[in-house]
Amino acid sequence: MRLSIAVAVCLSIVGVAAADPASAAIKKFTNIPAEDLGSALQELAHEHDFQVVYLSEGVDKLRTSGAVGISRRRRH
Repeated sequence: MRLSIAVAVCLSIVGVAAADPASAAIKKFTNIPAEDLGSALQELAHEHDFQVVYLSEGVDKLRTSGAVGISRRRRH
């Protein structure tokens, strides 16, 4: 009886140690209006907390028709 309890406890500890850390999916709604592309990229980066690197000469004369949707980001 004691041996089976000890085996169960050891297997439980191994199972917990081998388990992946919990992660949660974070959903964030995006609604970028039609505007110049540089402003849209800056707004998107600000809303989702990341950086965008681009040449301003490459996007100065471009416009976006907007973007609407939900993005999912996993956090650990």
